[in-house]
Amino acid sequence: MTTPRIPQWVVPAALGALVVILGAVALIRGGGDPDPATPEGALRLYLEGIASGDFEQAYRFLDPQGFQGCDPEDIEQNAGFVDAFTALHRETRMRDGTATIVMDIRFDGGFIGFPNEMEFQMVERDGFWYVTGDPWPYFSWNCRRGN
Repeated sequence: MTTPRIPQWVVPAALGALVVILGAVALIRGGGDPDPATPEGALRLYLEGIASGDFEQAYRFLDPQGFQGCDPEDIEQNAGFVDAFTALHRETRMRDGTATIVMDIRFDGGFIGFPNEMEFQMVERDGFWYVTGDPWPYFSWNCRRGN
């Protein structure tokens, strides 16, 4: 009786998948702790909340003036179905207490997934930055208590 052989492609495929997974985690996590006193740090914390299903965290980084009447459950209604994604920072444009951050969001494929360029509007209030406008995953129109 012979022992079944593992196909030669299994080990390289497994290593490739591991590299993609680790790369995705690195893109979302980045180096060190994000600083909510910067627009990039606040956006990273918002996206980490969406990615991990921690909608309380994501909610903490939404503009309190722009999302009155919304709560973490409103985010979950639209973001709860979001597939795994990675986020790659492209550009930040700052002007008078506001910022526009351009991100490439890639779904379900890490580095292989097709990039979706998305702009996030940020506003500074009391030394912290918040996501404002109608950010991905587009839920503010669907807040149960209304804006």
